[in-house]
Amino acid sequence: MPSKTASSLKLAHQAQRLSLMSSPDAVRKSFNLSYADALQEDALTILTPAHPLQVRQGEVIDAERPGLTDLLEQPDLTSLEASVHRTTLAEAAGCLETAIEASRAAQTPQDRMLSHLMAAAHTRAMTLFAASAKTADPTLACMQAKTAARLMDAVSRASLALHRRPMVAVQQVAVAGDAVVAMR
Repeated sequence: MPSKTASSLKLAHQAQRLSLMSSPDAVRKSFNLSYADALQEDALTILTPAHPLQVRQGEVIDAERPGLTDLLEQPDLTSLEASVHRTTLAEAAGCLETAIEASRAAQTPQDRMLSHLMAAAHTRAMTLFAASAKTADPTLACMQAKTAARLMDAVSRASLALHRRPMVAVQQVAVAGDAVVAMR
């Protein structure tokens, strides 16, 4: 069974297709536009939650899974389904609490996904480091440690990407005579 989001998108695409269809018959064209408007309204109705959604700590709260939240100004069912999907995957990866904690300051869905990926990689890397320390087989211990180190490198790179924001520097320079100015 398709999700509510998928059903809504299908209706919205049908509405768009009908509104773009040209017809020499004015009655047919008027009918298509009216039907497209009705489909678009149905698409929006599907995504409108039956009750107001609450937002806390970066995820939309699901009544059946309290504690999940999203920092959207006007959450809808798509946001709810995305939050549930992300947190279900984080739970399956064994890092739900870490993922939620890591994504608290995330401002966009991409930042939340990256935070959840970092939490999953960090959890797995730490598990591999612990297993490496307890393994009697030196070959296996080395493989586990190398894999853990690669995961931690990925976490470090993701953290840099997440926190690196474009900065604009404005400089005013008064020069009398010849000068060489280097910009960084």
